[in-house]
Amino acid sequence: MKGDTAKVPLPRLKEVVEPELEGKSYFTTDIAAVRAAAETVPWVKHASVRRIWPDRIEIDITVYEAVAQLEDGRLISIEGKLFSANPEEGAEAGNLPTFSCAAEDVPELLRRYRRFTSLFGDLPFRITALSLSDRGSWSLVIQGPRIPPTRVELGRDTAGSPVEERVRQVAAAYPRMEELLGGPPSSIDARYRRAIAAGKVDRKALESYLEENARSEEKKEPAAAPLESPAAAPSGEPDALSPESAPDADDSADSTELEAPENPSTERSEKP
Repeated sequence: MKGDTAKVPLPRLKEVVEPELEGKSYFTTDIAAVRAAAETVPWVKHASVRRIWPDRIEIDITVYEAVAQLEDGRLISIEGKLFSANPEEGAEAGNLPTFSCAAEDVPELLRRYRRFTSLFGDLPFRITALSLSDRGSWSLVIQGPRIPPTRVELGRDTAGSPVEERVRQVAAAYPRMEELLGGPPSSIDARYRRAIAAGKVDRKALESYLEENARSEEKKEPAAAPLESPAAAPSGEPDALSPESAPDADDSADSTELEAPENPSTERSEKP
């Protein structure tokens, strides 16, 4: 056998193809049946089977590369094709974003995921979930080493305000959000015409998240290596804002509205 034996161990492949070889000679072996059996194994994208004189059958497999996971557990290949396999058997385990959508929308979500990731650039988080509702409304979840999972509402595509433009605005405004709030916002709503609503920092959730990350990092360190003390988690209320930068909201409000960065070439619409 040739190919990726990490995702497709030899014993597993032999188990499914041996019934097609038993009792068969070099000439009577059904090559198509062997190939079909091999392609039933999880992670196998394609199998090539050929005879090698005088008494061998060679199987060369090509495996899928998973880039995302559908909410029902199926994996998504780099081509946008759905397949079933155990994600823990792949090198991608633990790092796959989750897509929530109808199966026929998977290729479009994969395209948008790549585009949105590009727009966020070097910001200290990644997209861990992307959703498209039955009504055509988009949302995503971002997360980073010091940023707990944060939901970002994007709404529907409209002629004057495409979702991609709202992602661009969130990317441009995110550093300012953290500055105004004194930490990562607990939620982001970019569905408004000329503003982005940012939820106040959830101090308790942030502290818990940072502590959990610190414990996880400690477990990765060699046992004999001295460990540095984890960075202190943020605590208390954010520093007072100057009158010029303070949002126009009362103290009991749960979110801060920021003016969306202007793009002269794009006319934004009302909240979809």
